Amino acid sequence: MESQGGNVSGQPQAPHSYLDTLTKQGREEFEARFRTAEESCDIAKTGEDVVVLQISREFGARTRKYPGNGGWLCAAIIATERALETAQLGDAAAEARGECLLSLGDLYGRRSQWSGPVSETDADLNKAISLVESALQSITSPETRGPGLQQLSALFEDRYIRHHMAQDIESAVRRAEEASLLAVEDRRRRELDVEVICLKFKGGDISAIPCVVEVPFEQISEEPVSLDAITPCRYRFLDCRSFADRTSLRVLELDDLPHRRYVAISYVWRGLPHPAGTNPGPIMSIEGASNADPISIEVLRLACVASLKLGCELVWLDGLCIMQGHDGDKSWQIQRMYGIYQFCKACLVLPGGLSRLVAPEDETAWIHRAWTLQEAVAPNVSWCLFFWPHGDCFLQSLFPAYVREVEPKTAAMAGMQQLLMVSMRDECEVKFPSSNPASKRVLKTSVRLLADTRRDPEALKTLIAALDTKGREDEGREGMAITIWRGAMMRTAYRPVDTILSIMGIFGVNLDPNQFSADDRHGATIALMRGLLNKGERAEWLGMAPTLDPGKELSTLPIVPTRSTSGRAYRLSKEGGMGAASHIYWWIRDTPKGSMDIDGVMTILASVVSVRLAMADSGNLEFESCEKQKWEVLPSAASPPYAAVIGKRDQFRNGSFPRMGDLSSNFLLLVDGQRADVLRVVGYAAVRDEVVGLPQWSEMALCIR
Repeated sequence: MESQGGNVSGQPQAPHSYLDTLTKQGREEFEARFRTAEESCDIAKTGEDVVVLQISREFGARTRKYPGNGGWLCAAIIATERALETAQLGDAAAEARGECLLSLGDLYGRRSQWSGPVSETDADLNKAISLVESALQSITSPETRGPGLQQLSALFEDRYIRHHMAQDIESAVRRAEEASLLAVEDRRRRELDVEVICLKFKGGDISAIPCVVEVPFEQISEEPVSLDAITPCRYRFLDCRSFADRTSLRVLELDDLPHRRYVAISYVWRGLPHPAGTNPGPIMSIEGASNADPISIEVLRLACVASLKLGCELVWLDGLCIMQGHDGDKSWQIQRMYGIYQFCKACLVLPGGLSRLVAPEDETAWIHRAWTLQEAVAPNVSWCLFFWPHGDCFLQSLFPAYVREVEPKTAAMAGMQQLLMVSMRDECEVKFPSSNPASKRVLKTSVRLLADTRRDPEALKTLIAALDTKGREDEGREGMAITIWRGAMMRTAYRPVDTILSIMGIFGVNLDPNQFSADDRHGATIALMRGLLNKGERAEWLGMAPTLDPGKELSTLPIVPTRSTSGRAYRLSKEGGMGAASHIYWWIRDTPKGSMDIDGVMTILASVVSVRLAMADSGNLEFESCEKQKWEVLPSAASPPYAAVIGKRDQFRNGSFPRMGDLSSNFLLLVDGQRADVLRVVGYAAVRDEVVGLPQWSEMALCIR
């Protein structure tokens, strides 16, 4: 039987107003914040109700912009409650009042996710349910009622996860079904229909999702798992509850991708081997995946346990969810790979592969592999699973990383981005909760399982920059594209074409993998660049690595790295190693747009001047290239070599990067060639305003390959 008003019997209700729960200082701080917001409202103050509603919406927007900031969340709750109390929302504005109640229900639902006493978080969740139920009583428009029903379904599901009461999952299913009936768009209806299926599966109906492969747990090691007999071009998932319970290996199949209903696994196919003399335990293999390590059944089971702790009964694992011997299915899945990681509830990273769990101090090749760039950037949330016998704790260096135990004495997980930040230092301190007997111990460790700051500084900082710019959605993610290009150029793949196919989804370009051979990295690169330019995007790959030699086939890109036997990428530059330099802290604003032909010849329009290597006592203004060569500006743009302005350098704003002044922010592309109609990149330079301010600069079309 469904609860009345969203309250579970015996559980306390939250106070009528959140403001009543604050201390005097807390109330004063909110009032000051509210007055500041009121003064900055850019609306005609025709009535207090309009202003209060505007402030409520503004505070709500701040909670979405800063989801980890509890101050804005609490302020949004109070402001929305004040709007409901003071705004004139009578019968004529029932829809507006309903929307306000939905917003408040969302805010209380978020607050219920914060850590705290169970009685308080349950009270917040119950109040959220009650508010949304009240809102739906006054909302009639399908455009608002549909999302409201889905919101209520999610709240009932959350309460089911906490208390496993059958009526809650039944209510969640019913509300999702009602929302589906109101959906106008076919795509939206299909999303809700698959959500209903997954809710039924969560509630214990294992037949809700068709099973296409089932192997009893005790027989998994006997022969390779085969997907040959199933229908290609479908979304497939591992039933992680049956695997975690050691019952069976069950591969499930859906026609549509269930958004936020599964955990996607990121790993390397060739990981770290077991130490000599150790027992790897039972293993399983997949038919058609001969170039991959055997899968440790225990490691996969722990991944399933972690997924259940993250609230997901489904796991997406490429080896088990892609038909390895079917080219058509592989191509279909690759074209949808970005969406698979983008719409997972969480990504679970196993940096050492599926043969064994690695410890924090173990070095892996995870950050050197092509596909892991997309797998790190696409998901909203990513966790890293690793060997850890010490239980819950914090890893503290410049930044903290919370470690959450998955199985005692065996495994734990921590946020991937937090671990990357901790990896910036060679060593970190392990801090335990005061309730842990180990809290008085001084324990230190190194975190190198994702990237080793001593060996991979450029790759590590580039990935951090990509994740940081991704989080700035309100600012258009400026600077993210160059970090993706840099990251891709630092990585390798067994199939060279995968270095491009693995990033096309990030850029919103969908290439057909069947058009390229496994070694055709060059052709795929040109196709991706053409796709971006044809969409009107900027050539943001220009100048991504100015200290490296230009590529031999495409000089607008740096030389391509090669792969060592360990799977690590390496590339020699004039500086040695991977060419680490200060350019990883910068991106280039307003790079040119243009076009590209099928041979990779790019045409751009830029401000250009003729230059030459500096001669003694020429009297011309000189500048230095990124390769430390001296160049001088000639009186007119008569012939190559040319310098072309391709944008302004701007610095990434991540707190782990040093802040540097930049008087030489104008970024130049240096080109030369035997033929004036097709030029090649010979270098880059960052120059002061006085160089680009000379009168001899003129606009010109350049064709560059």
